[in-house]
Parts: sequence; C-alpha cells; structure tokens
Amino acid sequence: MMFKRSIALPLQVILESARNTLRDFKGFQGTNWSKYPYDMAASTLGIDEVRNISIPNKKDPSWDDDGSERNILLVGSTARSGTSFIGELLAKLEPSMYFFEPELYIKSIAHEKVKETDGIDLMEAVFECRFSTNFTQWLLKRNVANVIRHTVTRKCKGGSHTCLSKPVITQACQQEHVRIVKAIRLRMRWMHGLLDNSAMSNLKIIHLVRDPRGSLYSMDKNHLHKLDTDYFCPRIHDDLTHLPHLLAQYPNQVFSLVYEKFCLDPFGEARRLWRFLMDNSSATLPTIWTEYLTKKTTDENNGKKTKVYTTRRNSSTQYQEWRNTIPQQTFTTIERDCANVITALGYNLFGNLENARDLSIPLFMEDKS
Repeated sequence: MMFKRSIALPLQVILESARNTLRDFKGFQGTNWSKYPYDMAASTLGIDEVRNISIPNKKDPSWDDDGSERNILLVGSTARSGTSFIGELLAKLEPSMYFFEPELYIKSIAHEKVKETDGIDLMEAVFECRFSTNFTQWLLKRNVANVIRHTVTRKCKGGSHTCLSKPVITQACQQEHVRIVKAIRLRMRWMHGLLDNSAMSNLKIIHLVRDPRGSLYSMDKNHLHKLDTDYFCPRIHDDLTHLPHLLAQYPNQVFSLVYEKFCLDPFGEARRLWRFLMDNSSATLPTIWTEYLTKKTTDENNGKKTKVYTTRRNSSTQYQEWRNTIPQQTFTTIERDCANVITALGYNLFGNLENARDLSIPLFMEDKS
C-alpha cells in the first residue's frame, strides 16, 4: 500500500505567509509581483508530481504561423455585455491560455473597486506570466478552472495544491503564445498605459459595449449587481468618449464591437474581428470559429429559458429580448440616466414602456446619411 507523505510547513514559511496576508489585507496598491520569496505549494507539496504534469501544445496553423507571442485583452464596458461569448470564441484558437476576470483578485485584496494603477499592473503581470504566490493561493479559493481556462487547470480540478503551484501555472502560461484576458472592471481611458508600453507591442485590445437597457437590466434581474445607473452610466459614456481617440491612435491594436450588431450578424462581425487579429483584410474565418458560431447563435433549446451564464443564445432575437420583459421602473431609470450612452450607440430612446414593448419600432435610429 502506498501512503502520501505527510505535510509539515516550516515555521519560516508559515510566518512569511502570515506577513504577506496581513500586508495584502491592509490594502492593495501597485503590487510588486516579484516580492514573494516563497511558493508554499511548490516547495512543500510534492514538486516531482508537479514536474510530471504534461501540458499539450496544440497548434492551429492559421492562428500561430510565426510562433510569436500575442496578447489579447477583451474589455467589456459592463458585465452582461457579451464578453464571455467573445472570450470563448477567442479561446477556441490554440495554443492559448484564457484568463477570466482575473481583476477580481484585486477586489478580493483591496475590498474596493479596481483602480487604474492596480488594474494595469495586474494586466501586465498576467501577460508576462508573472504570478505572485498570493495570486495562486487566491485561485485555490475559487474555481481555478474558471479563472484560468487551460489544459493544466482542467486536469487539476478539485483544488489540488500540487497541480496549481506558481511554477506550474507560470510554465503553462509561458508555453502558450497567445494569452487572452477577459476583464470587465477596466476603463478605456486606462489603456494608454498598456498601449504605450514598448513591452506590450503585441497587444490587441477589443472593446465590447451593449445597450445599457439590456446589460444593466440583465445584471439587476439575475441579482448579479444592484441597479446602479449613477455608477455604470458615466463609466460607459467615458469609455465611448475615449474609444474614438484610441481607435485613431492605435488602429492596429484597438478594435470595437457592439453587442447588438454582433447578434444580428455574428459571422460578419466575427470576420471583422478575425481580420483585425490577423492583420489581414482578406482573411477568412477558421473552421473552428464557424462551427462555434453555428452552434452558439442558433436556438437549440426549443424556446426554453437559458441559464444565466450560458453563452448559447438565438442571437437574431436576443439583442433586444429585454424589451419584452423589462419592468417599468427599471426601464425608466436606465433610459433616463443612460440617455447619452443610448444615443451615442445609435439607438432610439423609446420614451415610455409601451413604445419599448412595440417591436415594430426599431431599436436602431434611422440612417441619416
């Protein structure tokens, strides 16, 4: 019979861990990601097992012909704006490692909204595969296979410290040439800090926005966030104000997607996105994308209600489904407080719930060109 060896943490490691934890809870401000001298998981929990994990390196020739590193940051103006769908689409291409809202780590440490310095520092650290011990310990408290979507985390489900040490995650990250981050707590005005960084010359930023009457209602309805138009509406408008400047200054690095337009023409919008990523105006969609889009944008639920976090939708109707169910007070509040965002996106202000319910009145403003 084989027995696992017992685990005894050295006193020095325990004390150092306590100091790190106390420092973090006092507040997160511009973390120096190299300051942690110990990796408890790797140093005490069977490093030989860690080394034996095989990390397959699948390759899609159309995605990674030159073998160069590529970083993709998918920024959503709010939750419920389609970032999960686009993130999954991007992650279909291998080799890649997909990070799902890693900025939640900052919130868990600082117990406040993500600030610019901390958010940008974290993005740089993730893209450069620099993970602190505290970050990996935070992962173990969550569904790590959800935060980092990769073969190594899928193999290590169940909170295995051995599998998910800092060396293992770092090795897996460095091995993949494409690193994708989905973040919904960053602002577009912060992106200059990444785009002006010479070390981030391979960065592509995708901004995704949705009609706030749909996104904010969805958050409120599904109890993901209370209806707070005073917080969200100015931030969405600020993103839309800064976006044109970024598009003009960094045309090969910044791309804009509108949720409703993607729903109405998923293959056309995906083609635009693919050509942006490939720097090729005539590139055709890879088969894996067309298969994914076909599966995810058609209704195979026979009209049954979909789960909150699922990415399967009938996209031809989903883009304005909120019009059928949004309550009076919610509609009035969002349309009043987000009016400048709604019109900036080119959508009609309905004025009252009766008009919103009337689907013969188009969502989009008439083309005045």
